[in-house]
Amino acid sequence: KDEYFEIEYCDVNGEITNRKIRPISIKLIQSSPDVFVNAFCELRNEERTFLSSRILAVTNLKTNRTVKDLGQYLRSKY
Repeated sequence: KDEYFEIEYCDVNGEITNRKIRPISIKLIQSSPDVFVNAFCELRNEERTFLSSRILAVTNLKTNRTVKDLGQYLRSKY
């Protein structure tokens, strides 16, 4: 998959950052709509894992469209 997104992410401490990510894989959470998104993060220049419920806003940088729920979007792709 060659997906590329800009996300607004709220970490566990409540800090909000804007990041450009390239998803690598997802991990579903049993009995939860949340998804762990494993992705290359350009801000940190390394692989990071993002919890879908902490992603506040998403733009698909290839289509320039807003994605309502990245976890659900990626579930349909993987």
